[in-house]
Amino acid sequence: MADTPPRRPFPYNGAEPVNAELDDPTTEKAVEEIAGKGRQNDWQDSDRRAGRQNFSPSKHGFWHRVGRVFSLWLGTAWGRWITFFVLLAALGVGAGVPTARYFCLNAAGVQSTASVTVLDNVLGTPLKNVQVTLEGKKIETDVKGTAHFSGLKLGPADLTIAQLGFATVKKHVIIGWGSNALGQVSLTSVGLRYTITVRDYLTNQPITGAEASVGQSSATSDNTGKMILTLPGNSSAGSVSIAKAGYRTDQFALQPSGQTTDAELVTTQKEVYVAQTDGTYNLFKADMDGKNRQQLLPGTGTETTHTSLVLSPDATHAALVSIRDSQKAADGQPLNTLTLISVADSTPLTLAHAETIRLIDWIGPKLIFEQTNPDSGAAGTSIISYDFVTNSRAQLASGTTIGGVLSAQGTVYYSVGADASNPAVQPGFYKVNPDGNGRQQTFTKEVTSAVRADFSTFDLNAADGWYAYTVSNDNAGLTTSPAAGASRLYLDNANRSGVSASIKNGNVITHTVSGGSDVTVSAPGGATQVVTWVGPDALVYRLATESESADYAVGVNGGTPRKVADALNTAGFSQGQ
Repeated sequence: MADTPPRRPFPYNGAEPVNAELDDPTTEKAVEEIAGKGRQNDWQDSDRRAGRQNFSPSKHGFWHRVGRVFSLWLGTAWGRWITFFVLLAALGVGAGVPTARYFCLNAAGVQSTASVTVLDNVLGTPLKNVQVTLEGKKIETDVKGTAHFSGLKLGPADLTIAQLGFATVKKHVIIGWGSNALGQVSLTSVGLRYTITVRDYLTNQPITGAEASVGQSSATSDNTGKMILTLPGNSSAGSVSIAKAGYRTDQFALQPSGQTTDAELVTTQKEVYVAQTDGTYNLFKADMDGKNRQQLLPGTGTETTHTSLVLSPDATHAALVSIRDSQKAADGQPLNTLTLISVADSTPLTLAHAETIRLIDWIGPKLIFEQTNPDSGAAGTSIISYDFVTNSRAQLASGTTIGGVLSAQGTVYYSVGADASNPAVQPGFYKVNPDGNGRQQTFTKEVTSAVRADFSTFDLNAADGWYAYTVSNDNAGLTTSPAAGASRLYLDNANRSGVSASIKNGNVITHTVSGGSDVTVSAPGGATQVVTWVGPDALVYRLATESESADYAVGVNGGTPRKVADALNTAGFSQGQ
């Protein structure tokens, strides 16, 4: 065997063996070139597997080196701090330069909203239908004089406000982040100015927020009822339309510029009454000035003057007791019919037939009435509560000895006499809630008659004399016999708590609970009943004299009575409220 040159040992450098035979520089260069090509081939194979077909070794190598440099940069504490301060400075520049800031926010899709209110420069009242333009968007002001914009870009914008008869206003505004309240803008008139005052027809009180309009021009009344309507200088208007929620919209002749147009608005609440036409008693409704009369319920021809009519506190329903149907009692006498009519759509609903039906009170939506010989045919008297909202009824009391039914301050009262055929009946004076709950005996003596002396007191006649019964605490004490044998009728104001109205000596009286005082509203000397309240400050009363039977409306704070319509002197509530 030939001699083999001795192999040099593999020295160990503490990490891995190194082949000493590869120390030659030329060999090492060749090995590095082969290794580099191998790494590039490995990268190509990796990219192909990842779906990157257009592989550029040189390009990949550049970004790879950039990534490695950036990684090394952020891998050091000083590199991270320098990067943080550079980014912070860039953000500061962007925040400090509005144009850059708005550009960035708009590019990110950020949008804002804005609003502006347009007023008349004299009265300071809002102007409706004014055209406001912002960022090319056109919006008309609402009844409050306000135009609302949404979807706005941030930054500088031009605001233009234009209305016929007024000088156009142009402003440069900045739309910022979120909601932008651009404030109030007062327009100066350059056209014809018309002064209008608006008042309530019954109370003569000023109406705030009434809107007058002619074409696209409008104005709104202030708290004194005054408004200034501005029209283009080349226009002429013969009339103006004035509207307000709760009032009838009417046309009024527009007085020349420089004069005042006085307008009275009539409430939309209806007056309901019975009138005889062509020999028949029909039920009608009309506006408070007598206009727009419509038939609610036609008569059948069998009705008589013995008819009762009461309106619900909200004036939406009328309860009518009349002999209008063909039903008769066992003795052949015609039965009375209780009909509930919707004032809005004239829908009638028959609630009862009976020999006698007495209307006691309205307590909210509940009609309280008393009937004898009811539909069931049972003898005696029943006190019924009917709720038109829930279409339900409740029997509050029944028996053969019930009498003296009254109502006061939301509670129903009645007397019960001794019944020889039923010793279990306890005579006395009782009260019950309008839903049938809370029934209790409040006076143990048998009461033969009961009348309402005033707003807070009943007079009860017992075997040992007259007693004054206080409604608020159910206490009763001996008193003298009442001067009048009939109940004082009170009608509570559903729109103004603590105020009632009644008739005393033919005059219309209002009663304030807090002060306990009575005030004479109207003194015609022939008033028979308070028909209904009209809002918080007016009412309708029935006047029945030798010369006329009619309904009048009046404001309770000094208004002038206005005749609504001639009406049959129907009865109202039969006892006291």
